[in-house]
Amino acid sequence: MTAPVTEPGYVRVHRVPLIDDHAHPFGLTADELDHAGITLDVGEGAAADVRRREVAPGRLALEAMQVRLAGLLGCDVAEVLQARATAAVDWPGYLRLLFGDVGLAGMVLDG
Repeated sequence: MTAPVTEPGYVRVHRVPLIDDHAHPFGLTADELDHAGITLDVGEGAAADVRRREVAPGRLALEAMQVRLAGLLGCDVAEVLQARATAAVDWPGYLRLLFGDVGLAGMVLDG
């Protein structure tokens, strides 16, 4: 094994620089973007769903994501959901756009 990459957050495994060593599943087809669903709150039931929707607008990470996505899609923040829906019509192309924006060259998933 070679020496670690000097950039923070990177790990080198068999000469392949990795940003992380795990992945989260994502849809193979487009679905509506639900900002309230992007959370660490894993509570179940109707009360948990209401709580997630109520606190979502105040979460800084979601605001930052919307601003960055608006820039990537070339729209205002208020137009992100519609612009994302339009871009996601070509789901593989939209994923390539997202992966390219963060410099992701590949992904290995082992189920």
